[in-house]
Amino acid sequence: MKKILIPFCVLLFSVTAIASRQQQDKVFTNQQLFKGIDKRDIELVKKAISNGANVNARNRNGKSALYEATKENDTEIIKFLIDNRADINVYNKDGTPIMNAAERGNLEAVKYLHKHGANINTFLESGMTALIYASEDGHINVVDFLLRNGANIDSETTQRKTALYMAAKGKHKEVVSLLLKNGANSNIRTIKNQSALLIASEKDYSGDIVKLLVNSGAEMDIQDIYSNSPLKIAVKNKHIKTVKILIAKGVDLDLTDDKNSTALHIAIGKKEKKIANLLIKSGADLNIRNNEGSTPLILALENRLKDTAKNIIRYGADVNIKNYKGDHPLRLACRISDKELIQLLIEKRAKINEKDIDGNTPLMSAAIVGDTEIFNFLLENGANIYATDSSGKTVFSHALKKPELVKLYLKHNVNINHADKYGKTPLMIAANNSFHGTLRILLDNGAKIDARDMFNETALIKAASYGKKGIVQTLLMYKAKVNLKDYMGKTALKKAANFGYADIVKMLISSGADISIKDQRGQTAFIAAAASGHKAVADILLDNGANINAINKYGNTALHETIGRSERKPEIIRYLINKGIDIDAKNKYGVTALIKASALTELHGWSIVFYNEIADILLEGGAKVDLQDEDGTTALMRAANMKNMDLVKKLLEHKANVNKQNDRGQTALFMAVSSSSQFVSSKIYIEELELLLKYGADINIKDSNGNTAFTLAVKKEDIKAIEFMLNNSADINSKNSLGETVLFRTSKLEVVKLLVKRGIDINAADKDGQTPLMYAISRQNPIIAEYLIKSGADTGAKNNKGQTASDIAKKMGRKSLIVLFNKAN
Repeated sequence: MKKILIPFCVLLFSVTAIASRQQQDKVFTNQQLFKGIDKRDIELVKKAISNGANVNARNRNGKSALYEATKENDTEIIKFLIDNRADINVYNKDGTPIMNAAERGNLEAVKYLHKHGANINTFLESGMTALIYASEDGHINVVDFLLRNGANIDSETTQRKTALYMAAKGKHKEVVSLLLKNGANSNIRTIKNQSALLIASEKDYSGDIVKLLVNSGAEMDIQDIYSNSPLKIAVKNKHIKTVKILIAKGVDLDLTDDKNSTALHIAIGKKEKKIANLLIKSGADLNIRNNEGSTPLILALENRLKDTAKNIIRYGADVNIKNYKGDHPLRLACRISDKELIQLLIEKRAKINEKDIDGNTPLMSAAIVGDTEIFNFLLENGANIYATDSSGKTVFSHALKKPELVKLYLKHNVNINHADKYGKTPLMIAANNSFHGTLRILLDNGAKIDARDMFNETALIKAASYGKKGIVQTLLMYKAKVNLKDYMGKTALKKAANFGYADIVKMLISSGADISIKDQRGQTAFIAAAASGHKAVADILLDNGANINAINKYGNTALHETIGRSERKPEIIRYLINKGIDIDAKNKYGVTALIKASALTELHGWSIVFYNEIADILLEGGAKVDLQDEDGTTALMRAANMKNMDLVKKLLEHKANVNKQNDRGQTALFMAVSSSSQFVSSKIYIEELELLLKYGADINIKDSNGNTAFTLAVKKEDIKAIEFMLNNSADINSKNSLGETVLFRTSKLEVVKLLVKRGIDINAADKDGQTPLMYAISRQNPIIAEYLIKSGADTGAKNNKGQTASDIAKKMGRKSLIVLFNKAN
């Protein structure tokens, strides 16, 4: 058997090796075939075929040898491959050989392939044919041959694009002409509803293809899915020759798109003056309104196309149509300040006093522009000089920018003090806008200098608010009253001080401003200046007798207010102290600057950032550390409550009384315990307790309810804090005013176990004779009740009503506890 098997294996190996070698040789010869085709080397192609290359082999891109050969107009290789039985209609993903030849314009190859049976109407999955490929790339000779040999002229791609559409898109005039002569349908539309004419209007700036299509009967008034028509497309692309051709052939000039715009609207929007004028002269409807209500005339005026606008008017446009914003031609013409245009509109009977939706008239627009000649012209033609807009402003208020117009206006015996609906007079508007020349004219002509608006502000108050030094100077020169108040009780001085306008503050004081006046919050100019950090202004006020210790309605001094500002400018705090402010002054709630600073924080995400620099300055300045507010709270208590360890330590170092009690009898230690939460780590919590105890905090001091800080720790059920306080001599059996021990203050088994372990009196009763066991049953906490029973709680003890714990359990139906009681007894 072994002798037979060995020769068989040798034979099998030899056969396999030969087959593998043959396969390698075949691949090599196929590669040689494609190499010869690429190099257009007929001898190499012949050699490859004679050496066994597969004439229908495909390269790595899946393309056949014949397909690759049709790239070039080399009929010798094509003929050789066909003579050697190459599949003439072989289908690659990019098409057949005749499609490839047609796309590349290889006429001889197309002819030879067709002669030998190639199907010229084969199409790809996309619908592309040889004719469409040739038309797209403008190969007219190939197109002509294909048409003469039966190519389907109106074959469509999956996008419904035809050879004619592709030729028009490619701007191939001769191909378009040839296709049309052969009966191509010019009105076939793509899936986007585009025709050959529509695409030609976009691509063909010369208009030649458009002319061919129109002459062949192409529909001119079609619209694609975007509502574009050939005319609109031509206008958008500035193809004036195409526009002329379409107009000459009778295109609908007034076809509207999805925005209700006509070709004329589009031309004006594109600022295509020549096309616009061509459409106007050709009879385009001049009064069609788009979706915004604008006519071509309104659009022309908005785009400042003056000549186009004049042309539209001369061709009979309705000059009184307004858009949906109420803009009308005459007002828009006044905005662009063209007298000839305005004159033309008036001649065409434009309504001279027509208003827009804001109540603005043409005369107001002219006033804003400041053209005296146009202003006069409008007045001469009946413009109403007394008209008001929807805000109550007169023409006069709109004219204030130009002193010449103001003078002209005043000649018409108008009300110089007319106020709009906000109470603003022309004088106020001039002051607000820094119209210096106008301001003087108004003042010289009797304008009320102290008139008030709806906020009770005068021109002086407003000017001082915005730091308008020159305006303030002029108003003061004309004797404006300096101590008038706005609706918040603020004077010009208070506003200038608040914003730090030192020069204006000086001017106001020199003109008699009362520095002691308070606003509705009781703020003086000095408090406002200091709180806003304006030292230079504060100095001016102090030099002129301002009371550094003035208080507002809340009893706050400048020091309190400065600390309360978000800017927290430490240098201002130091400045006020150096100037001698009462550092320990209390506001109406008894809060001092130090107490306020002790709670000064900002949240950054989950972190609290403390601003201890201010407290440091106050302590350095001699602030008393143990002063209490109206609730008896000290700075130390606030700092402890905020877990501000650095400040707690700083206050203790400055001899703060660690056992000072507030009105509820609580100390800083209470605050430290009561403010613990899930957001405060146990480490910080314990460190604060350690710090307070280190400085002598009495751990067993009681508040007004008889509770100790330890009571609060148990109530919060913080195991680490409880253990810490017990380790530091907390009285575990201390009772509050109700006679309760801390065992009454918890419902957490872990805490109860700890207290029992540390020796709490398990049977200590409160004033009503209730024991912790009774309390646990009453609170429906059977787990703790069970633990207390197992820990030796006296089940026979009676409360003041003579009830035992068992009686309470029976009354509440606690069967499991009753069983325990029976076992215990």
